[in-house]
Amino acid sequence: MKRRFEESENWCYTLNVLEIAPSKTNLASGEQEFFEPCMTTQPTERDQASRQVHLGWLPRRWLKSGRRLWPIFIPPGNVPDPVTKKRARRGLRSKAGQERQRLRHEPYRTVMEQLAREKRKEETVVEDIVDYPTDFINFKRDGIAVRKHLQAHYNTDTDQLDMIPRDTSWFVPAVGVHGDSDKHTTHILGRINRVLSKETGRYLENSFRRMNEAGLKYPKAEPNRSLNHAVHLGSWELYARTSRLSNDSIKQKPEVLRIMDEMLDTLKIHVFPRIAEFLKEYCPDDWERRQRAYTRVKGQLMSKLQARPALDYAGIAFCVAVKEGGSETLHVDFNDHRDSLTFMLSIGEYEGAEFCVPQLGVKVPYGPTDILWCRTRELAHCTAPFTGKRLNFTIFCDDYLMRHGLQ
Repeated sequence: MKRRFEESENWCYTLNVLEIAPSKTNLASGEQEFFEPCMTTQPTERDQASRQVHLGWLPRRWLKSGRRLWPIFIPPGNVPDPVTKKRARRGLRSKAGQERQRLRHEPYRTVMEQLAREKRKEETVVEDIVDYPTDFINFKRDGIAVRKHLQAHYNTDTDQLDMIPRDTSWFVPAVGVHGDSDKHTTHILGRINRVLSKETGRYLENSFRRMNEAGLKYPKAEPNRSLNHAVHLGSWELYARTSRLSNDSIKQKPEVLRIMDEMLDTLKIHVFPRIAEFLKEYCPDDWERRQRAYTRVKGQLMSKLQARPALDYAGIAFCVAVKEGGSETLHVDFNDHRDSLTFMLSIGEYEGAEFCVPQLGVKVPYGPTDILWCRTRELAHCTAPFTGKRLNFTIFCDDYLMRHGLQ
């Protein structure tokens, strides 16, 4: 009699049941006593070869495994989802077998992606603008001057701005842009609905709380944006000539770095793929520029990114700013790249905190499951007053990093 026994989550052995002793009845008490089965593990040659191959002791060609091992095999290095704690389970197939499987599923995958795109288009509302706001394209880097200009030419009262409906995706295409419009993205402001699950949002919020409890170090707050501190995680250049990892990403305690990597891995699993899909579909030029800049960044920071793979965003973005609260002061992100979109995600239990853009006369609500995107280098913006607790993630591309990468 043989039974399967999973010794660990990667290896499967066969147990040979040598003897199972029969039960006997204690006549005095009337209770039955059971002897434990006497079992011993006797791994076959195939089991030994399988274990040695995956530990790197034997070449793969020595492994002769049967089909019944395929469904339960978990490849080494398969990282579980931080939120669901589940691993991707797949069979042990050759490269040719994997290619055949991909070709079999390709028609179904293509149809499902097409249906998803059509559904998103049906739920999307497009609003055109007559004139593209060009106030801050060649404006000096002065927050006070920005606010004076807005107060003189626009309505800066957040209560009087037009509220955008919450039930549909919404974006503004860049119609009637200025002379060098060929370098600009197709759209300037919008919202993508239902991207993040509530469970993932709670996990991100708990991760940031654990980072604070472990001793997260903050830089000085920027008074031109907000009184709250923000940490910047990723790579940038600011005013340098070469790319570097931000101090907030590396100059922390080991426990803080461990929790930080878990939080960033969650973003890369649940948020970044949707951003990449949006860029490829609606802003292909912006996607191409990011990939060109990423080639340069990866060449300069290869060893550091290999040591901290959580900071490698694969060109989808280059830095993530995390802060509690919001940016209540009207400002322009002069350090963001002019021709790249910035993506924002806010989680928590709060009311209010709409994204206000006086140049367009609108304020855009976005909840814990939505992603907002905007040209933050050219549109002045701020956060409307809110109540509750709010954690905001800003995913952006550094101006100097992008410009040097596109030279």
